[in-house]
Amino acid sequence: MKSFADYSEAELAAMSDEDFNKLFMGLTSAVELDRKENQLEYYNPVSDDALRIHMTPADLVGIGGGNGSGKSESVLAEMIMCATGIFPKHMQEKLEAEYGEDWHKLKSAGPMNCRVIIASLTSMLEMTFLPKLKWDDWTGVLPEGGDMGHWGWIPKRCLIDGKWDNSWKAKNNLLSFKNFHPITGEERGTSRIQFMSNDQDAKNMVGNDLQFVMLDEPSTYPVFLENQARTMRGNGRIFLSMTWPDDPTIPVDWIFDEIYEPGQKQAMDWKRTGTRPTIEWMELKTRDNNHLNQEKVEKQAGRWDKKMQAVRLEGKPIRFSNLVHPLFTGVDNEKYWCFDDNQEVFIDSDGKCMSCENTNTEKFCHSFDFEISQDWPVVFILDPHPRKPHMMQWVAVDPNDNLWQIADFELADTPDETAKRIRQIEYDFKLSVQRRLIDPNMGRSPSSARERDVTWQDEFSRCGIHCELASDSSVGRAKVDEWLKPDPDTREPRLYIHPRCVRTIFQMKRFRWDEHKVTQEKDQKQDTKKKDDDYPTNLKYLANNDPTYQDFSNAGKVINTRYKRNGR
Repeated sequence: MKSFADYSEAELAAMSDEDFNKLFMGLTSAVELDRKENQLEYYNPVSDDALRIHMTPADLVGIGGGNGSGKSESVLAEMIMCATGIFPKHMQEKLEAEYGEDWHKLKSAGPMNCRVIIASLTSMLEMTFLPKLKWDDWTGVLPEGGDMGHWGWIPKRCLIDGKWDNSWKAKNNLLSFKNFHPITGEERGTSRIQFMSNDQDAKNMVGNDLQFVMLDEPSTYPVFLENQARTMRGNGRIFLSMTWPDDPTIPVDWIFDEIYEPGQKQAMDWKRTGTRPTIEWMELKTRDNNHLNQEKVEKQAGRWDKKMQAVRLEGKPIRFSNLVHPLFTGVDNEKYWCFDDNQEVFIDSDGKCMSCENTNTEKFCHSFDFEISQDWPVVFILDPHPRKPHMMQWVAVDPNDNLWQIADFELADTPDETAKRIRQIEYDFKLSVQRRLIDPNMGRSPSSARERDVTWQDEFSRCGIHCELASDSSVGRAKVDEWLKPDPDTREPRLYIHPRCVRTIFQMKRFRWDEHKVTQEKDQKQDTKKKDDDYPTNLKYLANNDPTYQDFSNAGKVINTRYKRNGR
């Protein structure tokens, strides 16, 4: 039987309408069946941003996406392409252009052991994930076979004997399928995907080395670490796809520390130096997904406020809702401030504030590499402890009354030894220390059970570190928040913390309000948690003292009234 391509133009022109329609319908049915059985070869990313998932060289990738942005689908497609060795022609061309003719050695060197970790095996595996993989199951907008959806990603020819039941072992939640060489098409062996859930103990995730791990929505840190160990040994990659939760009880701090912030920094380094990232963070937008009914998306968007739209549609991050200083950015992690709304905001792809839709916005960051003038007066703040290290910070005041934390330090030793280290640090940094403050609660407390009349303030004073008792007023926390806000005149914050101050930065990103149940009779009590509070509390003491450049009559001649931002 002749195919469409076997007919000459003259033969096609001589056909009756009925015969031509029969031939065309037969061709259409053949194409539809081929797409159904080999959907992976017809794959196209749901958006331009989703293409980056397939092009990144990073071995730890985080994707923050809005609901329905295609983040999970894109990672699944990436995993199946790599595990089967089957890549669409246009993807092969893009990968070869990016990585050269040996691109397939990077993406699919052979049969792979993969793992997918989902929120719940009971409620999500059969209903949500497996249909996305079965070649004869449709995912997307009806009717089946249209442009707004796809058939299952695993081609029929990759299944054992072409049958799903021969490949899927429900008892072990294990899916096995064939792997082919991406260029020659030669069958190379069997790839496997193991399905597990976030509520399983990390101890149960030991086993074979893994080449690909997909974390669908936030897992626990122990689960991440165990899978990271498996991919490290297997020269594999981890992809985390998630929508940021607005529930502060869901642990996402590790995601910020391990993926989001390093990914942001490496992206900036990539732009500056061309160094390919090993960790990458990307964001997908719901409105960019061409498989969704965008009219329904906009209808739902109308029911959400701008902040919720930023999270649910733009994939923007929310950290802890109960952070004491939520504006603090960390190292090279820029945020946006809208001067019309007087608040931190997200901006859209056009650079407009997503709240008021104006452009009166400014990027800001509190921690980057900088140098200060040696003539700027410095305030030293000390938090002594009998049972843990003494903690301390040095903050310079510039002629514009901006605050620059140069260093922090901690030492579990005697006041005499601690004083020696303090003086050494001040000598090394050439600091002009004009004022010393001490935690008023510990400062006036006895330093020894045997000498109840000798306080920590007395002990350090004997060693030459003369400190004033700081004020413990809670007003200081609000003052720190004001310092963190960009000033409307300078359009910059007033408080900066050098990246070498890792202890301060660590605690500023974790210092939280204590959680009290809100009742009708009692408002939420605004107490802070007694954890990660030492260095932020020292900054509160500094804020209560409210130092200005003119306070220090001994401040020398100003050499440079502006800081120098290194490497910029």
